[in-house]
Amino acid sequence: KQLCCAKGTVARMHAFDGATAMVTGAGSGIGAEVARALAHAGMTVALCGRRLDPLEAVAAGLQGDGLRADAFALDATDWNLVQATVARIQAELDPVDFLVNCAGQHSEINLPWKSDPGEWWREVEGNLKSAFLVSRAVLDGVVSRGRGRIVNISSGAALEGRELSSAYATAKTGLLRLTESMEMATAPHGVHVFAVHPGLVRTALTEGILASE
Repeated sequence: KQLCCAKGTVARMHAFDGATAMVTGAGSGIGAEVARALAHAGMTVALCGRRLDPLEAVAAGLQGDGLRADAFALDATDWNLVQATVARIQAELDPVDFLVNCAGQHSEINLPWKSDPGEWWREVEGNLKSAFLVSRAVLDGVVSRGRGRIVNISSGAALEGRELSSAYATAKTGLLRLTESMEMATAPHGVHVFAVHPGLVRTALTEGILASE
Protein backbone atom coordinates (compact mmCIF):
# COMPACT_ATOMS: atom_id res chain seq x y z
CA LYS A 1 0.00 0.00 0.00
CA GLN A 2 2.81 2.41 0.86
CA LEU A 3 4.92 1.85 -2.22
CA CYS A 4 3.68 1.02 -5.69
CA CYS A 5 5.95 -0.23 -8.46
CA ALA A 6 6.82 2.25 -11.21
CA LYS A 7 5.90 -0.27 -13.91
CA GLY A 8 2.34 -0.50 -12.64
CA THR A 9 2.10 3.28 -12.51
CA VAL A 10 3.32 3.62 -16.10
CA ALA A 11 0.80 1.03 -17.27
CA ARG A 12 -2.01 3.12 -15.81
CA MET A 13 -0.78 6.34 -17.43
CA HIS A 14 -2.44 5.45 -20.73
CA ALA A 15 -5.80 6.40 -19.25
CA PHE A 16 -4.42 9.95 -19.22
CA ASP A 17 -3.35 10.25 -22.87
CA GLY A 18 -3.75 13.89 -23.86
CA ALA A 19 -3.92 15.10 -20.25
CA THR A 20 -1.62 17.73 -18.76
CA ALA A 21 1.04 16.49 -16.36
CA MET A 22 3.03 18.64 -13.95
CA VAL A 23 6.45 17.37 -12.85
CA THR A 24 8.49 19.12 -10.16
CA GLY A 25 12.25 18.69 -10.03
CA ALA A 26 12.09 18.13 -13.80
CA GLY A 27 15.35 19.78 -14.80
CA SER A 28 17.57 16.75 -14.19
CA GLY A 29 17.78 13.21 -12.87
CA ILE A 30 14.65 11.20 -12.18
CA GLY A 31 12.36 14.20 -12.66
CA ALA A 32 13.64 14.85 -16.17
CA GLU A 33 13.27 11.19 -17.14
CA VAL A 34 9.74 11.06 -15.73
CA ALA A 35 8.84 14.19 -17.73
CA ARG A 36 10.20 12.60 -20.91
CA ALA A 37 8.28 9.39 -20.25
CA LEU A 38 5.02 11.22 -19.67
CA ALA A 39 5.46 13.30 -22.82
CA HIS A 40 6.16 10.19 -24.91
CA ALA A 41 3.09 8.57 -23.31
CA GLY A 42 0.98 11.29 -24.94
CA MET A 43 0.68 13.91 -22.20
CA THR A 44 1.34 17.63 -22.30
CA VAL A 45 4.04 18.19 -19.69
CA ALA A 46 4.74 21.23 -17.49
CA LEU A 47 8.34 20.93 -16.33
CA CYS A 48 8.92 22.74 -13.03
CA GLY A 49 12.00 23.44 -10.95
CA ARG A 50 14.11 26.12 -9.32
CA ARG A 51 16.45 26.70 -12.30
CA LEU A 52 14.88 27.59 -15.65
CA ASP A 53 17.82 26.78 -17.96
CA PRO A 54 17.86 22.98 -17.47
CA LEU A 55 14.07 22.88 -17.62
CA GLU A 56 14.10 24.69 -20.95
CA ALA A 57 16.74 22.30 -22.28
CA VAL A 58 14.57 19.26 -21.44
CA ALA A 59 11.49 20.97 -22.86
CA ALA A 60 13.33 21.88 -26.06
CA GLY A 61 14.36 18.26 -26.56
CA LEU A 62 10.77 17.12 -26.22
CA GLN A 63 9.50 19.88 -28.49
CA GLY A 64 12.07 18.78 -31.06
CA ASP A 65 10.41 15.37 -31.03
CA GLY A 66 7.07 17.01 -31.76
CA LEU A 67 5.82 16.62 -28.17
CA ARG A 68 4.05 19.22 -26.03
CA ALA A 69 6.19 20.48 -23.15
CA ASP A 70 6.94 23.81 -21.49
CA ALA A 71 9.19 25.01 -18.66
CA PHE A 72 8.12 26.90 -15.53
CA ALA A 73 10.51 28.22 -12.87
CA LEU A 74 9.19 27.25 -9.44
CA ASP A 75 10.33 27.15 -5.84
CA ALA A 76 7.93 24.44 -4.66
CA THR A 77 8.34 25.45 -1.01
CA ASP A 78 6.77 28.89 -1.64
CA TRP A 79 2.96 28.69 -1.44
CA ASN A 80 2.35 31.93 -3.32
CA LEU A 81 4.65 30.88 -6.17
CA VAL A 82 3.08 27.41 -6.28
CA GLN A 83 -0.41 28.87 -6.62
CA ALA A 84 0.70 31.33 -9.29
CA THR A 85 2.55 28.67 -11.27
CA VAL A 86 -0.35 26.21 -11.22
CA ALA A 87 -2.66 29.01 -12.38
CA ARG A 88 -0.24 29.86 -15.19
CA ILE A 89 0.03 26.21 -16.28
CA GLN A 90 -3.75 25.94 -16.39
CA ALA A 91 -4.00 29.18 -18.42
CA GLU A 92 -1.22 28.35 -20.91
CA LEU A 93 -1.71 24.58 -21.17
CA ASP A 94 -4.68 22.88 -19.48
CA PRO A 95 -5.80 21.92 -15.96
CA VAL A 96 -3.35 19.52 -14.32
CA ASP A 97 -4.67 15.95 -14.09
CA PHE A 98 -1.36 14.16 -13.39
CA LEU A 99 1.19 15.41 -10.86
CA VAL A 100 4.61 13.94 -10.07
CA ASN A 101 6.30 15.42 -6.99
CA CYS A 102 9.98 14.82 -7.67
CA ALA A 103 11.43 18.03 -6.22
CA GLY A 104 13.79 17.32 -3.38
CA GLN A 105 17.28 17.57 -1.98
CA HIS A 106 19.74 15.57 0.07
CA SER A 107 22.66 17.73 1.11
CA GLU A 108 22.58 17.77 4.93
CA ILE A 109 24.74 14.68 5.47
CA ASN A 110 25.97 14.66 9.04
CA LEU A 111 25.37 13.30 12.52
CA PRO A 112 22.26 14.85 14.12
CA TRP A 113 24.21 16.83 16.72
CA LYS A 114 26.50 18.24 14.02
CA SER A 115 23.79 19.15 11.50
CA ASP A 116 23.02 22.79 10.87
CA PRO A 117 19.44 23.32 12.16
CA GLY A 118 18.52 25.68 9.34
CA GLU A 119 19.87 23.39 6.62
CA TRP A 120 18.25 20.38 8.30
CA TRP A 121 14.82 22.02 8.19
CA ARG A 122 15.30 23.29 4.61
CA GLU A 123 15.89 19.69 3.55
CA VAL A 124 12.66 18.58 5.21
CA GLU A 125 10.82 21.43 3.48
CA GLY A 126 12.41 20.66 0.11
CA ASN A 127 11.28 17.04 0.21
CA LEU A 128 8.01 17.17 2.19
CA LYS A 129 6.53 20.66 2.28
CA SER A 130 7.03 20.99 -1.48
CA ALA A 131 4.99 17.84 -2.17
CA PHE A 132 2.17 19.02 0.07
CA LEU A 133 2.00 22.52 -1.39
CA VAL A 134 1.95 21.46 -5.04
CA SER A 135 -0.56 18.70 -4.30
CA ARG A 136 -2.69 21.18 -2.40
CA ALA A 137 -2.67 23.52 -5.38
CA VAL A 138 -3.97 20.91 -7.84
CA LEU A 139 -6.27 18.87 -5.58
CA ASP A 140 -9.32 21.13 -5.79
CA GLY A 141 -9.31 20.76 -9.55
CA VAL A 142 -8.76 17.02 -9.82
CA VAL A 143 -11.27 16.26 -7.05
CA SER A 144 -13.93 18.44 -8.67
CA ARG A 145 -13.33 16.71 -12.03
CA GLY A 146 -13.25 13.26 -10.41
CA ARG A 147 -10.11 12.37 -12.34
CA GLY A 148 -6.48 12.61 -11.37
CA ARG A 149 -3.28 10.98 -10.13
CA ILE A 150 -0.52 12.19 -7.85
CA VAL A 151 2.78 10.32 -7.66
CA ASN A 152 5.25 11.16 -4.90
CA ILE A 153 8.85 10.07 -5.39
CA SER A 154 9.85 8.30 -2.20
CA SER A 155 13.02 6.54 -1.06
CA GLY A 156 14.31 3.58 0.89
CA ALA A 157 15.11 6.17 3.56
CA ALA A 158 11.38 6.32 4.27
CA LEU A 159 11.51 2.83 5.74
CA GLU A 160 14.48 3.04 8.09
CA GLY A 161 16.52 5.48 10.14
CA ARG A 162 19.66 7.02 8.66
CA GLU A 163 22.23 8.19 11.17
CA LEU A 164 23.89 10.56 8.69
CA SER A 165 20.74 11.57 6.82
CA SER A 166 18.18 12.23 9.52
CA ALA A 167 16.56 15.17 7.70
CA TYR A 168 16.11 13.22 4.48
CA ALA A 169 14.81 10.12 6.25
CA THR A 170 12.39 12.19 8.31
CA ALA A 171 11.07 13.98 5.23
CA LYS A 172 10.64 10.81 3.18
CA THR A 173 8.89 9.02 6.05
CA GLY A 174 6.55 11.98 6.33
CA LEU A 175 5.96 11.80 2.57
CA LEU A 176 4.65 8.24 2.95
CA ARG A 177 2.20 9.33 5.64
CA LEU A 178 1.15 12.28 3.49
CA THR A 179 0.62 9.95 0.53
CA GLU A 180 -1.54 7.57 2.54
CA SER A 181 -3.55 10.41 4.07
CA MET A 182 -4.22 12.04 0.69
CA GLU A 183 -5.17 8.69 -0.86
CA MET A 184 -7.70 8.05 1.90
CA ALA A 185 -9.23 11.49 1.32
CA THR A 186 -9.23 11.49 -2.49
CA ALA A 187 -10.04 7.88 -3.44
CA PRO A 188 -13.81 8.33 -2.96
CA HIS A 189 -13.59 11.14 -5.54
CA GLY A 190 -11.84 9.10 -8.25
CA VAL A 191 -8.38 10.52 -7.51
CA HIS A 192 -5.49 8.30 -6.41
CA VAL A 193 -2.16 9.08 -4.79
CA PHE A 194 0.92 6.85 -4.92
CA ALA A 195 4.46 6.79 -3.50
CA VAL A 196 7.13 5.24 -5.71
CA HIS A 197 10.54 4.17 -4.41
CA PRO A 198 12.75 4.13 -7.55
CA GLY A 199 15.77 2.49 -5.91
CA LEU A 200 19.31 3.81 -6.16
CA VAL A 201 19.56 5.77 -9.40
CA ARG A 202 22.82 7.42 -10.44
CA THR A 203 21.92 11.12 -10.51
CA ALA A 204 23.65 14.31 -9.38
CA LEU A 205 21.90 13.93 -6.01
CA THR A 206 23.15 10.40 -5.40
CA GLU A 207 26.61 11.24 -6.75
CA GLY A 208 26.83 13.89 -4.03
CA ILE A 209 25.83 11.34 -1.40
CA LEU A 210 28.30 8.73 -2.64
CA ALA A 211 31.13 11.30 -2.73
CA SER A 212 30.47 12.57 0.78
CA GLU A 213 33.01 11.63 3.43
